[in-house]
Amino acid sequence: MRHIADSDRGFQIRTSKRKMAKTIRKFAWLYLATLILITIVDVYIAKTTTYGVRVGAGCNLYDAMVIGFECRDFFASGTLTFVLNLPFLIIYGPLMSFMSVKVFVVTLFIWSPPIYLLVSSLLRNKAKFDY
Repeated sequence: MRHIADSDRGFQIRTSKRKMAKTIRKFAWLYLATLILITIVDVYIAKTTTYGVRVGAGCNLYDAMVIGFECRDFFASGTLTFVLNLPFLIIYGPLMSFMSVKVFVVTLFIWSPPIYLLVSSLLRNKAKFDY
């Protein structure tokens, strides 16, 4: 009787691991979809704002050594500035991560969902070919 209970427990652990992996995969796909949406918004702002002219309240594209967005004079402008600059941080993060430990940690955090999707899909494809 005890042997059956142990095997049921192992099945429950495997099932919970699958559910966790599925949840993490959903989060990673949501993260990538959000990045694509932010990139579309970035392109829209870059196309609709006048280059070099700063508006009172709003978001502008700047290119002082590194391209980015600056939002100002409204509620949560700092948060929106970070969100709009996230696609650029994904590109510039690995290039600048050797300069600071903080940038390195942020780069690892930002790149972890795409790397998880890549590794999990490679492992799943390998498992399909092993049978």
